[in-house]
Amino acid sequence: MPLADLFIKLLAAAKQHVMRYINAFNIVAGVELLDEDKVFWILLFVTAVEVILGIIKPPFLIENSMLGTSLLNMIFIILTIIKAAYIVMEFMHLGHEVKGLKITILLPIIILIPYLLFILINEGNYIMGML
Repeated sequence: MPLADLFIKLLAAAKQHVMRYINAFNIVAGVELLDEDKVFWILLFVTAVEVILGIIKPPFLIENSMLGTSLLNMIFIILTIIKAAYIVMEFMHLGHEVKGLKITILLPIIILIPYLLFILINEGNYIMGML
C-alpha cells in the first residue's frame, strides 16, 4: 500500500473519530452542531504547520532568538496559544457568547501564559549561564 493511500486512510479515520466526539458532545450539551469540517481542517492545518516546522527545523528560525529563546520556539508557543483559544471558542461554545464573557475568560489566559513563559525563559537562561 503506497504511503499516500495510508495517509489518506489515517486522515479519514481521524476525522471520523473527531466528528463522533463533536456530535456526542453537542447531543449531551443540547446545543447546535458545530461546523465540524471547519473545526477539523483548522486544527489539522495548525497542527500540520507545527509538525512540519518541528521536522524541518529551519536554520534561520533556530539561530535567531527573541526573549532568550529561538524564533522556532516562539512560533510553537504562539501557535499553541492560538490553537488553545480556538478550541475553547468552539468546543466550550464560547464563540457564541457575548463579548464581555469572551474577554473575561480569554484575556487572563492571553496575558498570563506569555508572562509565565517570559519568567520561565529568563530564569532558564540565568540558570544555564550559571552552569
